[in-house]
Amino acid sequence: MMKQRLLLICLVMVCAMQYSCQSGRDDSIEILLSKWYGKEIYFPKDTEFTIYGDSIVDLNIEDAKYKIIHYVDSTGCTTCKIDFDKWKAFIGEFADNDSVRFVFYIHAKQKREVKIALKNTRFDYPVCLDYEDIFNKTNDLPLYAQFQTLLLDKDNKVVCVGNPVQNGNVKELYLNIINGVDSKQEIAQTKTKVKANSHTIDLGQFDWNIQKDTLIALKNIGPNSLQIYDVVSSCGCTVVDYNKNACVVGDSLSISVSYKAENPGFFNKSVIVYCNVEESPLSFRIKGNAIKTDDH
Repeated sequence: MMKQRLLLICLVMVCAMQYSCQSGRDDSIEILLSKWYGKEIYFPKDTEFTIYGDSIVDLNIEDAKYKIIHYVDSTGCTTCKIDFDKWKAFIGEFADNDSVRFVFYIHAKQKREVKIALKNTRFDYPVCLDYEDIFNKTNDLPLYAQFQTLLLDKDNKVVCVGNPVQNGNVKELYLNIINGVDSKQEIAQTKTKVKANSHTIDLGQFDWNIQKDTLIALKNIGPNSLQIYDVVSSCGCTVVDYNKNACVVGDSLSISVSYKAENPGFFNKSVIVYCNVEESPLSFRIKGNAIKTDDH
């Protein structure tokens, strides 16, 4: 399903930015991918939505084809994290689209501060000032702010995660899903099969100051052309490059991978390949031991 592919790309991008090169975090990406896709979100009963934190209004979300949920926790400066102006601009892009609803839950400890911010920025879209943090407690949201914005379908199930006003790639994913770019029939007709040289590449032991290069080879064994949508590494120290042109049946496509250690030590990094094969995304491991030598 294209929706699932888009979600996986979205989550990996967000996780990669959050976790950077911290060891032991690669597996967290895969856990998040499997946990959030298709998860049903529940809306607490008797939730009150207000304008500027004062006038109670009716926000009908039950009939919406898509819902964009933005939750803000009470950690740090609550009003700084909301970015009202960017959200106003994003909401404005759906002025003529009645199939999308925006749902804002703000776990605000400082009621007066949030009200002032709403009025000063003229953010006149309904919000729920969730003083008891009921929405979060009901759904057990992720701890990190990057994962606290959700795109839901008409059945309130998650189809994408990430903040579209802070990340252009995430915004594009949201728009693609909402605008129906994910035609299942179209995708099914373009699937192909590939054979990889290896899913684990061991770079061995080498001087940590030296950049190590390798290749991931994918042979297209048919029946359609192979198209790489995106390749994402779990760490900024692992750089990937590939030919964006389609690979015809019978030919091979190579993805170049360069690893430059930031510190000495063992490493085990992931490279995720999104392409038009049934098993997409394809997961590869790049591992080795970057050591200090007498020369450095």
